[in-house]
Amino acid sequence: MKVKKQTLSLVFSVLMLLLFGYMAIEATNFQSLAKYFPLTIAIFAILVCLIDLLLQLKRRSKTTDVSSTTSLKVLIYIGWIVGYLVLIFFLGFIVGTAVFLFAFLYIETGFKIVKAAVTMGITIAVIFLFGRVIGLYWPSGMFF
Repeated sequence: MKVKKQTLSLVFSVLMLLLFGYMAIEATNFQSLAKYFPLTIAIFAILVCLIDLLLQLKRRSKTTDVSSTTSLKVLIYIGWIVGYLVLIFFLGFIVGTAVFLFAFLYIETGFKIVKAAVTMGITIAVIFLFGRVIGLYWPSGMFF
């Protein structure tokens, strides 16, 4: 099954537009001072997605085919992202990020266990330190 690269790119851009649209709608429900930053980011991202969609539609005549193995790789990476979001929902941001990062580095990139653990540890330490310095509260999950 051949899927055009342009079609995949168009679908991705539309999905991102929908995501940022949802983000903008949700941001309007925040308290007045808390909604400015997420709303600004969402509006900017919506504009960028719209520009990207217009440019893609403009060069619609130039197409290249993508093999089914490339399409499978794209689906695998989408699965990783969805899995990461599920981990954050159930385990919280810090623990979910640690589990995801270790699994991704070990399984997908082929890092050895020690290298994956060290990389994960450094990343979690930076995230934790960053949160402490700025006073951020990372999302907690259902279990942690």
